[in-house]
Amino acid sequence: MNSKVISIGIDGGDFALVGKWLAEGKLPNLKKIADGGVFGSLKSTVPPMTSPAWPSFMTGKNPGKHGVFDFVSLEKGKQEIVNSTKIHAETIFETLSKNGKKVYVLNVPVTYPPFPINGSMISGYPCPYDDHKIAYPEELLKELKVTLGKYRANIRIPMERGKEEACFDDLKDLFLTQVKYFHHFLEKENWDFIMIVFGVSDSVSHFFWKNQEEKDPNFGNYILTIYQMIDEEIGKVVSQMKEDTTLFIMSDHGFGPLDATVNLNIFLLDEGFLKLKSGLITKIKHFLFTHGLTPAKIFRAVKKAGLKRIAWVLPRSTRDKALDSFLSYSDIDFELSTAVSLGHLGQIFILNKNAVGAVKSALLNLKHPETKEPLVEDVIEKKEICSGQFFDKSPDLHIVFKDRRYVAYPLFAGSERLVEENLPGNTGHHRDYGIFFACGNNIISGKLLEKAHIYDLAPTILSVFGLPLDPDFDGKTLDIFKNNENLGKVSTNTDKVGGLKIRDEFVGEEEKKLMKKKLLDLGYLS
Repeated sequence: MNSKVISIGIDGGDFALVGKWLAEGKLPNLKKIADGGVFGSLKSTVPPMTSPAWPSFMTGKNPGKHGVFDFVSLEKGKQEIVNSTKIHAETIFETLSKNGKKVYVLNVPVTYPPFPINGSMISGYPCPYDDHKIAYPEELLKELKVTLGKYRANIRIPMERGKEEACFDDLKDLFLTQVKYFHHFLEKENWDFIMIVFGVSDSVSHFFWKNQEEKDPNFGNYILTIYQMIDEEIGKVVSQMKEDTTLFIMSDHGFGPLDATVNLNIFLLDEGFLKLKSGLITKIKHFLFTHGLTPAKIFRAVKKAGLKRIAWVLPRSTRDKALDSFLSYSDIDFELSTAVSLGHLGQIFILNKNAVGAVKSALLNLKHPETKEPLVEDVIEKKEICSGQFFDKSPDLHIVFKDRRYVAYPLFAGSERLVEENLPGNTGHHRDYGIFFACGNNIISGKLLEKAHIYDLAPTILSVFGLPLDPDFDGKTLDIFKNNENLGKVSTNTDKVGGLKIRDEFVGEEEKKLMKKKLLDLGYLS
């Protein structure tokens, strides 16, 4: 089949919110696609998070088969920042490439470092740089900079009170820069598959959700404005589409309001599931912690005194040593502990597998210390949602907070309180249902799609090309095509389909530290 596919990701695009704006006529180009093609909700991974969701999109598999569960992983008691070398399953970009298709990929999260494909790739966040090192081939950005200007992968102005307008202008500039590069590939290159993910829709929702909810006259329309910019761009893409082209639009998860942060390791410590080392230094740190001496409080005091800039120009080694003087993961006794929390959406690792039931029961009874209202809606065991060769690396329990209105930054850095106010600039967070649109000559017209999963998109995209499908896919080809005759079929020919892909780790320590800083700017780490 001589088919082409354009794939556009709207990071954090929420089904309920987008559906509302479609009904109100605020996103006219997406409305045309919904009316003339397919629109529906798209179930995300558990938890609904960028880092496992986009790799699941790329591979058609649950995190237990590709190995990415969060932006951080727990390695020998230390937190490690995840990168593309941790995706241990073949991506659709690689499957298309080895089947002779020309592939261009722009700003898809968790693709740093970029990996070889039959075409070009510019990595999405988290990536440490905005320069040539985030591109494959490496000389790509050097060449394009001459005609397109400097590329941007990262935000430059993190959200802070008093900087709302500057932050929003920065997001718009980031979007327009990436659009410029996308159009270069779209119009200048001979592609079979091309994809871009707009990350600004996720960032603006984290930063300004509360402003939107409260109808803030100054900043309340920022989220809609970004969506309308994306909608306008989609209209341009559709106007240039040829008869042989199918357009897919998707998000990795939905979005909604955020009430507070739950410090899960404090709960685990209080319940006796988490044990600290018995040394004098750790005891002193714990004493200071319980009396309110945390890095976040010190940082707020430094900022209030106008010394923030001085703090950031200190050598990183000096800052790291300063942080080590506070209670941290290095103070946990992993041999004596039963459970520890990692990640920001309630992931729990059980260190004594016989204690799964006890920890789960305690979490289900977790209540807000002031209101006494239940904080937890459900606790999902990994056996319910995860399978594959990386099953043992998966968090053992996943907490679903009530109405998903809480997150769980687990470090001791934030506060000595069990429930704390949100981090600055983080007023909205992820939900389970994102969005999916499709249009093209072979796409059914006016169908409202139900029960689609992010795992379904890899086999659906490969099916458009009539390529063989991996029997190990967790997803299936969506029932959205007028003619199913030439669609891809499941094949056991390993030369043609995916499977396990062990990638070499070649991300240096300095790069990891820079990636961590980018995740801090986006609000994904405490």
